[in-house]
Amino acid sequence: MFNSEVDLDYLDFELEIGSGNALEYLVTVIRSPAGEIKSRMLFPFGELELNNYMKDLQIAMLRSMHSNRKIISAEEEAVRDFGLALFDALMTGEVRSRYDVSRDKAACQGKGLRLKLRIQPPELAVIPWEFMYDSRIAEYVCLSRETPVIRYIELPQTIQTLGVILPLRILVMIASPQDLPSINVEIEKQRIKDATKKLQEEGFIDVAFM
Repeated sequence: MFNSEVDLDYLDFELEIGSGNALEYLVTVIRSPAGEIKSRMLFPFGELELNNYMKDLQIAMLRSMHSNRKIISAEEEAVRDFGLALFDALMTGEVRSRYDVSRDKAACQGKGLRLKLRIQPPELAVIPWEFMYDSRIAEYVCLSRETPVIRYIELPQTIQTLGVILPLRILVMIASPQDLPSINVEIEKQRIKDATKKLQEEGFIDVAFM
């Protein structure tokens, strides 16, 4: 059981999608609590099908900003199916076994499992893998505090440490495009204030609205 009020430490499940062709790619678990493995991934979408899913994704995201409906729309259901296909394609065979065992080991230590993606093929790097959906727990992987998803980008130089002078000043601009349903600006402002209240009180950030 995870306590949502306590900062969570993570073990890393580092996975790389390597070279391949339009259908099959090399997948390597570079590092995980359950060991390493190499496998092959069959990408589940053709070009037309992928384009249709991307359109559904955009529509679902726009609608979710203006709706409190409990019943998901056809586009939202398509997004879930899209995420499920991505998860099942990437987490297949021994890769899935390593992933499941790694989650169990992390949970036994009271930790989460951070999924670090290295995506080499440019045509796959643009895919929103963050929408991967695990049907076994009926949840998008990255929306769980226990399984954050991050992308690892290799850089040719050493990453320099950046110094920050507190408070970090944040300027918020709330957009309301004319060709989309209007939003309640004051409600959006209040949500941001409520979400950042503790950080502002502790002097870490200073939020201003424009």
